[in-house]
Amino acid sequence: MEAGLDQSEIDERCECLKEVATSPAGRVLATDKQLDNLEQFISLVPGYIEKVRSHRVAVKAEEKRKAEEKRRQEEKEEEARKAREKQIEEERKAKEEQRANEERAKEERDRRALEVIVPPRQNSANSNINASVAFITNRLEMGSFSENNETVDRTIDTTATTVLSASSNAAQVDFVSFIKNSGEYLMVRKKKFPVDELVNNEKLGYPLGVTYDEKSKYWIICDRNLNKVLLMNVAESDVRVFEGPHLRNPTAVAVFEKGKSVVILCAPGNNQHVIYIYDFVDEIMHQFASHSDPLYNMKSQLRGLAISLGGNVLSLECSHAAAPKRLRIFKRDVGGKGFDIMGAKTPSFIASHNSKVAISDLGNNTVLIGNLIDTDWNKMSFSVLRIIETTQDLTLDQLANNNGFKFVSGMQFDTYGHLLIGDAKGHTIKLYDTDYKFLHRISSDFPLPYMSSFHISSSGEGIILDVHAQQKLHWVKMESIENITPWKAPPYQPKQSRENYQNRRF
Repeated sequence: MEAGLDQSEIDERCECLKEVATSPAGRVLATDKQLDNLEQFISLVPGYIEKVRSHRVAVKAEEKRKAEEKRRQEEKEEEARKAREKQIEEERKAKEEQRANEERAKEERDRRALEVIVPPRQNSANSNINASVAFITNRLEMGSFSENNETVDRTIDTTATTVLSASSNAAQVDFVSFIKNSGEYLMVRKKKFPVDELVNNEKLGYPLGVTYDEKSKYWIICDRNLNKVLLMNVAESDVRVFEGPHLRNPTAVAVFEKGKSVVILCAPGNNQHVIYIYDFVDEIMHQFASHSDPLYNMKSQLRGLAISLGGNVLSLECSHAAAPKRLRIFKRDVGGKGFDIMGAKTPSFIASHNSKVAISDLGNNTVLIGNLIDTDWNKMSFSVLRIIETTQDLTLDQLANNNGFKFVSGMQFDTYGHLLIGDAKGHTIKLYDTDYKFLHRISSDFPLPYMSSFHISSSGEGIILDVHAQQKLHWVKMESIENITPWKAPPYQPKQSRENYQNRRF
């Protein structure tokens, strides 16, 4: 604009322009001076308009430059993030490979330490064979029994046909690996069983124990009332049924030698227990320990099975009320030892990982975490690390998201020592950290059943068993979820049975 023009002068020229543009020439009252000023004013306007437009173009160019700079910065950050993720994944795989190598080395050490070379045995004409399974009940010579350490000084039977060595008891599943993003939680989502005919053709009666052999890919379920053990490879649609006259009331099962055998706890009568090893590759069952053999001092009811750090078989002795309850350790052809579980009322479920042992006590609604060192049979030790107690006087929905249980029904460690604890009456599965402090309840998209046991594989697939409902087997997948979902109450509260999971009236 003209230098020195104020707002009033600009308004005057605009009024003059309006008059010239809208009035007939004869009626324009503006003076020549005003017309000259208007003409000069109009000549300056295009230049100022061009300045405005140039400014706007410059602003847009700057905005475009900044947007391009921001895009390049985001691309650099994305590349850096992917590089970090790749590095983390490579480190994770390296750690997994290291753990696998360490486990293979330990298995080989254990195998060599436990291996006994014996001459072959001639087949007996009186061998019992049922369903293509030979039951080998190698009897031992009688000897002197010591009540103090429960071992027998006798000659080991050299007629045994097979060397039996337990694999490492180290867990192979990593629960935390199923959590995809930081701050998320675990859940189990119900899935359709991959091969329906596996369970449709082979009904379940009272399934008590379930485990998974990561090497053979077999799910193993023991059914107490139907006196059988099911082995299922869902990927290959393969199911085997193991049953026979000696397999009476199987109540617990654990993997013994990975890819080859499982250990089974049977109860042919009141306080009569036999531990068998079923070799599902050669389809042979070996008697591991029996109540009828004083070598093992199996005088009371046994519950649960697990494998120890030293490759021995663990179980829980639940004797009459006045007698102490004990953690039992059995070694084939050698004997049995025991450690008192102080204050325990009804020890029932057991899980192990390396030297850690978890023991549930249904009488106190607690879980004891212990440390068992049994690599040297003559110098073994057991110590209590922690007792997970129950928060009292809470309703089921309140207890669902707090520490504690109503009726523990299965436990499982992962490779880092995290612990899952199932609660039949509470209808929950809860996750505990490596210090055995409560982390969170495992969410589910269905009401968890009155479970008798559960197991999660390294791929996240799992089985939850139910002894009360018509549907005995629930196939689930462990996944990640952003927030813990509300606890789902069961559609009904089952009647309390007079018999518990692992014991029945004969």
